[in-house]
Order: sequence, then C-alpha cells, then structure tokens
Amino acid sequence: MIYLNSFNLPPIDEEEHFLNSFRRTCYDSYYPFNFFTSDKQLGRIDFSDITILCGSNGSGKSTLLNIIAEKLKLDRKTTYNKTHFFDPYLEKCRYELSVHDPLQLKSLKRLSKIITSDDVFSNIIEVRERNENLNFKRELIFNEKNNINRYGGQGPRGFNTDDPQSMKAYTDYHQKRKQSGSRYVRENVGVDERTYSNGENGFKYFTDSIQPGGLYLLDEPENSLSAEM
Repeated sequence: MIYLNSFNLPPIDEEEHFLNSFRRTCYDSYYPFNFFTSDKQLGRIDFSDITILCGSNGSGKSTLLNIIAEKLKLDRKTTYNKTHFFDPYLEKCRYELSVHDPLQLKSLKRLSKIITSDDVFSNIIEVRERNENLNFKRELIFNEKNNINRYGGQGPRGFNTDDPQSMKAYTDYHQKRKQSGSRYVRENVGVDERTYSNGENGFKYFTDSIQPGGLYLLDEPENSLSAEM
C-alpha cells in the first residue's frame, strides 16, 4: 500500500524570498536551501509502493530522506547533520498521505520510521557491549557461587524457624548450593545474544524493525549485506 502519495519541496521563489529576508551574513551555507532547486531542479516526488532513490555520493539522497522523515515526524534512532536552516526549510515542504482515518493515522505514526546504516552499525556495537557486560557479570556470579560452595556452612546466620523471611533466606541459600555452577549463572545472569556476523546482525535488525502497516524510509541500511541477503 502507498502511504505517502507525494512530497513537495519548496519552489525556488519561496526559497529566494526566505533567503532575501534573512539578513545575517555569518553563514557560508544555507543548506538545505538552494540544494535541490539550484542545479537538481527537484520539486515534486510521487511515490510507488516501493520507491528507490539512485544517485552518486553527495547527490542528496540522504538529505531528501531526512527532510521527508522530519516533516512527517518519523521515529529515528541516530542523529543526522541538521543545520540552522533545516526547520525553516521544513515549514515550506508539503506532502500528501493516502491515509486519513484518525485511528489508521495513529497506527501509521506508531509503526513508521527512518532506518539508516548508522542505526544498523550502532545496533551491532550495542549487542557487543551487552555481551561484554554479561561476561563481566558472569564472572562475578561464578565467584559468588564458588564462595557459597566453599564457605557454605549452615546457611544464613540468625536462622529463625518462626520468621518467614528467615525461612525463605535459608531455603534460597540451600537451593543455590544444590545448583550447578552453570545453572546458577544462567538463572542470575542470562545468556549471551547470539553472536552474528555484521551482515547477519544488520539483516536481523533490519527485518526486526519493519512491520506491516508502516511507512519506512531506508537510507542504505543494507551496507553490510550480501547481494543474496
């Protein structure tokens, strides 16, 4: 389904009117003003179910996706290069959705997002950090289990059969002593997330992030994927 029918960038006369009224001379660039109108002459974009933007580095693919995402207020994970002139530029952009029902619009807003290659790489790093933290915590828990086995004795001091909390502490203690080291660690720490290759991890993040019923802007999230994937 086509959720976004069209998107209009500001016409050149509106851009010129804004720039002529802007008197500050401390800026060397007014990006994204004049970026699409000066030589690319890009104005209106009509979308299909899947629309692919092709162009060389610096041609404006990411800029255009960021403009659309910000204008539609789509969810995003990582930041982008937003200049002082981005918000004034967005005010002059227009778009047309095919969804108008309030409930459908709410659902569309909840699901839709922009996914970039930065998001994929950040996720790969986050998985590594989580696993490293688990490894550190696992060593601490192993030491705790060894101490229980080595200096176990009779369990918690001050054991009182008439005190429910004391009874629970005593029971928990002896259950810990009966457990194997591996089981004790798993129950108290958890297990690592599976270690994927960069391509597999990127593909998993990519597919986990997309659900039916949403509008998705994809800025080269497939950088680490093979042609087959």
